[in-house]
Amino acid sequence: MALWLFGEGRIENEMDTRRELTEIVRALRAHVEALADSGVEGLLGRVPAALAPSTVRAQGTVAQGTVASTPVAPHPLATTPRASTRVAAESPWVAASGVASVGQAPASDGPSPASARPPVRVLLSPEERRRQLTVLADEVATCTRCPLHAGRTRTVFARGNPDAALVFVSEGPGTEEELQGEPFVGAAGQLLDKMIVAMGYGRDDVYILNLVKCRPFESHEPTEDRKPNAAELAACRPFFDRQLKLLEPQAIVALGATAVQSLTGSAAAITRMRGTWRLFNGRVPLMPTFHPAYLLRSPEKKRDVWDDLKQVMQRLGPKDSPKNER
Repeated sequence: MALWLFGEGRIENEMDTRRELTEIVRALRAHVEALADSGVEGLLGRVPAALAPSTVRAQGTVAQGTVASTPVAPHPLATTPRASTRVAAESPWVAASGVASVGQAPASDGPSPASARPPVRVLLSPEERRRQLTVLADEVATCTRCPLHAGRTRTVFARGNPDAALVFVSEGPGTEEELQGEPFVGAAGQLLDKMIVAMGYGRDDVYILNLVKCRPFESHEPTEDRKPNAAELAACRPFFDRQLKLLEPQAIVALGATAVQSLTGSAAAITRMRGTWRLFNGRVPLMPTFHPAYLLRSPEKKRDVWDDLKQVMQRLGPKDSPKNER
């Protein structure tokens, strides 16, 4: 703007107006970011069009002025192009199912948390995290909150690295898991291990836990496994929440409909939810995907899961960054 066109008083008034508009825009931006941090969805990480700086300029008294602004940090679920990280388009565990490789990465027009701010956390030392998890596991081992305790051989708390940035969550242990005291040790567990290795991790580089810690079984046939019911999930949920809070993960992969619906609070079918980032407790990025047991029955769905896992790999970046340095 050519300031010499205006008188001195006009210039000072216009500068005051600009400063006021700048403060309004900054306050609005801070409010939107606070809403995003609290987990409010649908904001898309930007100021509403009616209140954007350009609109304020058009509707305000300073038609020829400019309001200083800085880019607004996008909401964790905002639609943004994915980073062009080099990720394998196909994986041996996918190809092993007999499905032809198409060599394509996930579609770039879906939601991505690549630019999301990392969850705010108070990091525990590895020693303190393990100590508190041990205390929690001892509590779980003596739990009598639901009828499942009466028929259990042992509880199944978790397996893997408590300091891992990546956590896998499933519904509950089966017969093999109860016998060995670890989640995912049967055929589905072997497939999950292959998936983890294909992501560039070792079996014990991640952390795996279930929503319920006792094996759900059919009352008329105790040897038959089943999904946990609502009462069982509710009884065990305080243990799960405490466990996940101690883990402080960077990302969660929810395996199967029961885990996905329980962690997201949505009753939508997993076929609609998988492959789309969600937020757990408004902070932790969560990727819904199919359960490995389902993949054993429907191997043609392995490519879908691999696409989901590639999004997780893109989100986390190199696996050798210790969590306590993030």
